[in-house]
Amino acid sequence: HYIHISPGKLRSEALGMKQEDLALMLGVSPRTLARWEAGGITKPGLRMLALTATSMGIPVVVRGKSLAIQVAAIG
Repeated sequence: HYIHISPGKLRSEALGMKQEDLALMLGVSPRTLARWEAGGITKPGLRMLALTATSMGIPVVVRGKSLAIQVAAIG
């Protein structure tokens, strides 16, 4: 099962990172990351965020034009 997650929520809630820190890790400017979080994200940006989250133990995939986090089914 997957639930959609915004880039901003992924960064702040799932990864627990500040915008500047994640931008540095991704090799983009904080302004670029801010644009992504405001809805101006590109397909390469989505893939970059998904790969980073997955490498940190959070199973995130690109679903169309958005990100989705894998969650365990209950019951």
